[in-house]
Amino acid sequence: MTHSEQGQLVAMWHAYLGDAALAKHARNVDMVSFYFDIVRESPVYPFGSCFEVFDVLINGPFDPEGVSIDRYAERIDLKRTAA
Repeated sequence: MTHSEQGQLVAMWHAYLGDAALAKHARNVDMVSFYFDIVRESPVYPFGSCFEVFDVLINGPFDPEGVSIDRYAERIDLKRTAA
């Protein structure tokens, strides 16, 4: 799922709840209903992985292209020096 698709998904989630502020207090039942009622039927996300959808709803959009490879290299080096 691209960063743009993740943003569309979050916007659909807020519209589904009727208010973006309610998204923080949504229950698991709300997310499951949203997935089956909206996401599964929409052309926005044709893959059907509910776990990825739930991850975006809980943790927010993530742009893998925006992550620096240097940051990963730093983490690898930190782990090697810590051992």
